[in-house]
Amino acid sequence: MSVKYQTLILQVVILNYMNLFLCLKKYKADEIRAMNQKVKSDYNTNSKILDGQIKEKERDIQIKSDIDTAELVLQKKCITGTA
Repeated sequence: MSVKYQTLILQVVILNYMNLFLCLKKYKADEIRAMNQKVKSDYNTNSKILDGQIKEKERDIQIKSDIDTAELVLQKKCITGTA
């Protein structure tokens, strides 16, 4: 592992501890746990919604692609006279 990579990891760890320290100054541990649980719950809910939206868009793109391809095939047949 390179020194730059190790330094970057150390910086991230330090920032995480600094954020934790600031939270502990402002909130009690139980409050932080409750906030963490809320964020996790929101993430789980939102990730399911987003996953559904992504799948819906993928279907839309596939349908559009199929329609465009079919249209191009028809145009080719008209141009070449192989209808």
